Amino acid sequence: MSQQISLRVHSVKCIDETNGAWAERIGNDEIWLGGYSISATGDTAVIAPWEVYAHFDDNDIKVFEPPRVFHTFVLPPLSFPQELGLGLVLVEKDNGGMADAIKAIAQLVSTQLKAALARPSSARPQPGLVGGLAVPLLKWALAAVWPIVAEEIKRRIISAYNDDVFMPQHVTLSVPGPNLRFSGSTSSARSTLRFRDHDGIYELSYDWHVAGMVLNPG
Repeated sequence: MSQQISLRVHSVKCIDETNGAWAERIGNDEIWLGGYSISATGDTAVIAPWEVYAHFDDNDIKVFEPPRVFHTFVLPPLSFPQELGLGLVLVEKDNGGMADAIKAIAQLVSTQLKAALARPSSARPQPGLVGGLAVPLLKWALAAVWPIVAEEIKRRIISAYNDDVFMPQHVTLSVPGPNLRFSGSTSSARSTLRFRDHDGIYELSYDWHVAGMVLNPG
């Protein structure tokens, strides 16, 4: 049986609307969320954007009950250790372009990650198990390429589209073997991502959830 691991969105909260006090007086934020999955090899696959809420004011919160699945990884038996990654991109919809912007970001991230992962072994961590946990090679690579990625997004992506695209937030998960649990639970503790761009601030609450397991591998 395959193991399915999902990132689930519990809520999105508007701390401060985009585009300053003047814009806040005449309209609300229409917030969408998209992104991309990231494999251990640095390949990315776009996750199509979907509407979170169309009328955000300061301190509004959109709660998903049950939580909204952002993406599910399906891990076949005997494919461990694994490291999973996701890029989450928040967008304030204006006049269009968010899907193309997310695609461009995903391609940029993939190009830079593959270059980092191709570095000589002496210049990067080595994959494997340390203390029963998978070495977070993908997490290392994302941190290593982020200065280049962030600069490129600011320079040629954010300003090229008519929607207000926030800088992506990345999360990774190391999966050392089948039957992953989080302190005995199939769900992790909730974590928070903060998106801050275009004079706006949003907070997204998420967790990881596991379904299925590998029975009697081998």
